[in-house]
Amino acid sequence: MSAIHGLNPAPPRTPEPGTPVAVPPAPKSSSKLRVWVLLALVAGGAWTAYQFLAKSKAQSRANQTVVLRTAKVTSGSIQRVLRLTGSTTAKNFAMVAAPMMRGPEGARPLDLIYLTKSAEW
Repeated sequence: MSAIHGLNPAPPRTPEPGTPVAVPPAPKSSSKLRVWVLLALVAGGAWTAYQFLAKSKAQSRANQTVVLRTAKVTSGSIQRVLRLTGSTTAKNFAMVAAPMMRGPEGARPLDLIYLTKSAEW
């Protein structure tokens, strides 16, 4: 085909009228089949879910163990114990302020001015 109009050697053909072909209607049994397949899938899914839930409940009941608190019986004196919660604070206190010790900075060395004597126990 040429991009320029009028350079086509053959004249354009007109389509010939033909006889229409009758398309047979779709059988109705396929729609009924789809409904039955869908119902079967829903019923199968419901049955599978029921079986899964029933088995998981049965297994959880079988796996449960009963834990009983026990105590060892001994003879002896009875001790009374009192347990409390809370916090403790000092009745008398004193705040002590001291300068913060700093090490040598940069190129300046740390000079010790005096040493204390060690305590003897």
